[in-house]
Amino acid sequence: MRQSGFTLVETMVALLVFGLVASAGALMLGNSVEASQQIEEASAETMALQRSRAALAADLAQIAPRPSRDADGGLRPLFAAGMVADGALFSFLRLGPDNPDGEARPELQYVAWHQGETGLERRSARYLDGAVEEVSATLLPGAAGARAEFYYEGAWSGDIM
Repeated sequence: MRQSGFTLVETMVALLVFGLVASAGALMLGNSVEASQQIEEASAETMALQRSRAALAADLAQIAPRPSRDADGGLRPLFAAGMVADGALFSFLRLGPDNPDGEARPELQYVAWHQGETGLERRSARYLDGAVEEVSATLLPGAAGARAEFYYEGAWSGDIM
């Protein structure tokens, strides 16, 4: 009489092979989840950088040559950077954003870019002259040590007026 089935050694070898395959699968799954998270973080950073670049390009493309006044009534420079920008990387007046709702607001907007505690910030004033009631947006979270330099009269400088 012949008995059919697996021996103990065959069963142990099969379990060992199954364990190795399962371990390899779990390791690959863990690595793919970690890679997916890293890709999401890199994508978020890239999107923030692109939003910042687009906002800066839009601001600089709309610079308006009109002076404005600060809270003390003194004239602000048309474009200021460094020491004359009151703590901003640079500041200027630009054509205001679209106004599809027809709200009563000026057609121009005072804008200042700052290195804030949370990252690179764009601050805009609701009114052109007088006290600045700012609207702030952090465009590049986590950015640190931002600085602005300008090529002016044959040299690079952080101060320009």
